[in-house]
Amino acid sequence: MNPIIGITPFFTDENKYSLNVKYAEALSAHGATLLILPYEPDSIDTYLRLVSGIVLTGGGDVDPIHYGDPLHEKTEAPTPARDTFELALCRAAIAADIPLLGICRGAQVMNVALGGNLCQHIDGHSHNDRRTEHVHRLDVRMGSKYASIVGRSELGVNSVHHQCVGDRLGAGVSVCATSPDGIVEAIEVAANKFAIGVQWHPEELVSTDPNHAALFRAFVAAAKV
Repeated sequence: MNPIIGITPFFTDENKYSLNVKYAEALSAHGATLLILPYEPDSIDTYLRLVSGIVLTGGGDVDPIHYGDPLHEKTEAPTPARDTFELALCRAAIAADIPLLGICRGAQVMNVALGGNLCQHIDGHSHNDRRTEHVHRLDVRMGSKYASIVGRSELGVNSVHHQCVGDRLGAGVSVCATSPDGIVEAIEVAANKFAIGVQWHPEELVSTDPNHAALFRAFVAAAKV
């Protein structure tokens, strides 16, 4: 039976939920069935009974009120309902040891949910017009769970973000990849079966780079156990 993966959608200006089809393609290619999760905090317990894995997707900035910092002038207007829901969902998934994959904003949500902070603006990492290209390389920390998935010490990634994990890591969070300029690009919670957050968008690269397909394959495999 295919594992059911709960995935969080983007909330549009037209008050609609939306989901980039690339997420669905990357997960279904490895045998997953997707369930889109509306922002309903009271439904989290029910969601976690229905799914065997969670994906936190990309999107807008997390409100810095959730990590105790003032709003930076370049931080985007937050979506309070999404912040509240995803932070609670992340904490619940970690506590229940349900496989968790955070992508871009999702990686940032993971760190904030566990007590970490974010850097609210960095220059030079937002390349929205090059989502299917290798914009820079990663240095992967050998010995991490992420390294065991890709089996190499460096790889190329795209880059469409202007925020990143900050100088305070959440409880149990460790860094497993960085960019050459020192930006945290991947984190994990090693105590969990699978809890990895990546700052780039691997769903846009799976068709051309097997290293990024490997991340989704490993996540779906963890959800099957």
